[in-house]
Amino acid sequence: MHAWVRALPQPTIRATTQPLPSALQGSAGHHATYLPVAEPDGPPRRICRVDGGFMQETGQAAMGVILLDTNGGYVSAYNGPLHGCSSPLMAEALACKEALSWLKDRGEQNVDIYTDCQTLHRYLTTPAVMMRTYLGYAIDTCRLIASSFQSCSFHFIPRLENHLAHTLAISAYQQTTTMYWDQLPPDTISAYF
Repeated sequence: MHAWVRALPQPTIRATTQPLPSALQGSAGHHATYLPVAEPDGPPRRICRVDGGFMQETGQAAMGVILLDTNGGYVSAYNGPLHGCSSPLMAEALACKEALSWLKDRGEQNVDIYTDCQTLHRYLTTPAVMMRTYLGYAIDTCRLIASSFQSCSFHFIPRLENHLAHTLAISAYQQTTTMYWDQLPPDTISAYF
């Protein structure tokens, strides 16, 4: 095993940091601990932020997805209603599944997916557990689509840092169809670019 590891090309380490969430921090994440993260050589990675929303009173669900370049510049976005959701976690899982399908259709190959749902993040980053539910199907589909990318990783971020995707998801409650913005960001988030 050691000989095999030594034979593999070693990635170049770039000086980047990522906050590590703590259950005691709440959603603000003001006192996050930062550790260096290794980034492999190769094509630049895209950053995709995803948010699913669910209104318990009405049973409506919606999603917001934004794709950024490695410098945080706008690339593309979309939002729309979600169907078949019965809980906030189901909305988050379906939003992630739809985002991964969209990224695959766009031809993206190296992506970092960010979600503000810690439970979904845990399901996607721990060994697979067979769940024979609609939620389990959505999570398994996320894993399957993610495995078709050259590189795909899942990250947790606090809700305050996911405000662009959250804003897109909230505005989708008023829509009956999915909306796409490929050249310019939608008005609801354009002030951030």
